[in-house]
Amino acid sequence: MVKLEGEVSVTELIEFFDTATASIDLPKQLNLLMDNRASAKNFSIEDTKSIREAAKKRLHHFTELRQALIIKTVQGTTAALFYKHISTHANFYFEVFTTYSAAVAWLNLDLSEHTFLKK
Repeated sequence: MVKLEGEVSVTELIEFFDTATASIDLPKQLNLLMDNRASAKNFSIEDTKSIREAAKKRLHHFTELRQALIIKTVQGTTAALFYKHISTHANFYFEVFTTYSAAVAWLNLDLSEHTFLKK
């Protein structure tokens, strides 16, 4: 789980995603839970296009990548739903949630076995 807090730039988010998905030790079916509720930054529609292009470069490493995003603002939800709409890769699944429990259930995670990262 990645918890975004404070001001997080698009560049920082892309750098994190590149670093986090670069490990050869990651499972080929990867679940990624991102909690954006404490972040002061909501990404614009243009930002989501940059994020999509960065993610697209890493998708070939995985047979399946499932990403759940927890978000609390209308502006953030709008950008996230746009990101979902433009991210139509065969092995990429993305959903937006307002609660932690719903995101965990969708990813079918056993959190006792996972590492938590904080940005």
